[in-house]
Amino acid sequence: MIFQTIIAAAAFSSIVAANDLFTLSAFIPGSPLHGQAVAAYGQSYYFGISTSSYCPSDVSSCPAGNETVFYPGLESLTVEVPGGEANYVTTDGRLGFTAPHSAETPPGSVTPYFGNWTYENTGPVVYTSSYDTPLYTYNNTQGSGSVLACPYNNSGTVFQQLYVKVAGFNRTDCSELAGLLPAPFVGDYGAWEYA
Repeated sequence: MIFQTIIAAAAFSSIVAANDLFTLSAFIPGSPLHGQAVAAYGQSYYFGISTSSYCPSDVSSCPAGNETVFYPGLESLTVEVPGGEANYVTTDGRLGFTAPHSAETPPGSVTPYFGNWTYENTGPVVYTSSYDTPLYTYNNTQGSGSVLACPYNNSGTVFQQLYVKVAGFNRTDCSELAGLLPAPFVGDYGAWEYA
């Protein structure tokens, strides 16, 4: 079964070109987390919950907003709101996104740029997936492939939150993913804005 999943994932993800918009899901065969979509919610990213988005009532044609969609390089989200929403990494490794109309990030955060993310079909090959599947991985001084899902307790309901391994990352309760599997998105924007 795992072999069939890997083959299907490899065939599907290989059609994501360098300039395609895409969604992401966890790639960790054998885990219940495998295949769960990355969802934007509350300026962070999670697995196992629905994407949170907003569109003002005066906008005539709102994007669906039910999927979290990224631009190539993972620098930002594909939103229609003026000013956009950029991604950042906090000092403890949490991957987050800015509020609409704002470039403000938490103190010490860095904006991920294409050099930090490697995708075998579009960037320099720093991490080669042992699954022969093109995956996004985060690369820095802490090593390659360091994408993690960490428990987040929201009033008794536990979700998995997306982290990357940075110098300030010190959690021990996380699952390391093989990477994030991209899937092509058809459309111009994923949402008016993510909330």
